[in-house]
Amino acid sequence: MKDKFVKIQDIMPSLSYTYEPLVIEKENKSLRIYYINRYQNNKIKSAKFQPKEANIPELFYFSTKIVELMGLYQGDGQKSTNSKSYQAVRFSNSIPALIKDCIKFLKLCNVNIKELKLYLRVRFKDKKLHSEEEIINYWSNALNFPKENIYKIQWVPAKTNKFYKFGTATVIYGNSSFRLFFDALFNYTKQESIKKEEYAISFLRGLIAADGNVYWKNSNREVGIAAKFQKDRDYC
Repeated sequence: MKDKFVKIQDIMPSLSYTYEPLVIEKENKSLRIYYINRYQNNKIKSAKFQPKEANIPELFYFSTKIVELMGLYQGDGQKSTNSKSYQAVRFSNSIPALIKDCIKFLKLCNVNIKELKLYLRVRFKDKKLHSEEEIINYWSNALNFPKENIYKIQWVPAKTNKFYKFGTATVIYGNSSFRLFFDALFNYTKQESIKKEEYAISFLRGLIAADGNVYWKNSNREVGIAAKFQKDRDYC
């Protein structure tokens, strides 16, 4: 199947998650998107409470690799828009290669890696297998990520023997304007995956990598996909 370009302005919402009108301005081959936060009396809030702008490509190259990444995000990304969660794009995983794929995608969207943050969560059973410095060095080297942008590690006692030596990393891009673009592309991908088999296969490949379990023992062969919400189970 031939990949295509998506005209981003055609898939963007008209309102932000706080119901403010979204402003989209063309700049060369990019789009500048933002919205203005106001009080209930329509008075504009101070600069401190205004969201950052996002500069994104006007046309986005929509490939099966992007669809697969969105499948990963379906499993391990932050999809909630409650409270302050809509203000950032977050993706978590214990495998550096998958985190790197997410960072590559953000770079394609004109995001500077220096604007990203990395949050680390490490489970341990009886004793910590690595020092904080060793874990930070591991993720910094694996992702070529600046150490100064890595949050302090959260240590969590493990209840089972299944845990990862270097923990789970969450890459965070805090920009609520960008989140509107990302969610628009994410929803567009899900719609296209229902229509086209090739996209469905790529989406499922990513989703299984994130939340799938493959059983292959004797005559028992099955694939299971974990999903918390009924709407996600119905979609799968």
